[in-house]
Amino acid sequence: MKTLQRIYSDTHSEVYIFNSNENRANINTTIIPDEQLNKILKYRKDEDQAKRLLARTFLFEYCQKRYSLNDFSFEYTKNQRPKFRYSDIDFSISYSQNIIAIALSTKCKIGVDIEFINPSIVTKKIAFEFMNKKELTTFLKINKNDRYKYFYEVWTAKESLLKARGNGLTLNPKDIVNNFGKLIYFEKYIINLTTL
Repeated sequence: MKTLQRIYSDTHSEVYIFNSNENRANINTTIIPDEQLNKILKYRKDEDQAKRLLARTFLFEYCQKRYSLNDFSFEYTKNQRPKFRYSDIDFSISYSQNIIAIALSTKCKIGVDIEFINPSIVTKKIAFEFMNKKELTTFLKINKNDRYKYFYEVWTAKESLLKARGNGLTLNPKDIVNNFGKLIYFEKYIINLTTL
């Protein structure tokens, strides 16, 4: 993959990011199981298909090379979180604009969320929809020009925890507090990694 960067690593977890626009030529549909391929090809937008095909291509080729995994069949939790049927390698995928983030772990549940930092969408109204009372109080105390940073830190922390737990959107975001997340800033993006 072009522009592939490992932006985080510890003894059992890694996070990689790469640009989807620069890597379309690297899509390898032969490594993706038919069931998954058919689901991806149902996306209406070519861009959405390409991002998902690239994410699976990287994930499967990496697991094949690093862990000698050759069966990429998924099974799903009750909340439809995918996991490898025949491996304990856990993974999480997130997309923002043209950047794909993929987190892997061999020891724990993992969740990753990436967001493009766009200060123009940071409003009290949106913050009120997902922040609890304490978070909202902190948000409102911060200088107006600096609120966007806290806004995205809280947002990505909640999203990455939901992904690690496999809850999806079954919980009210206001009820979620993530003290486990690791913040990573990359250019105009914020990434939050949660391991459980």
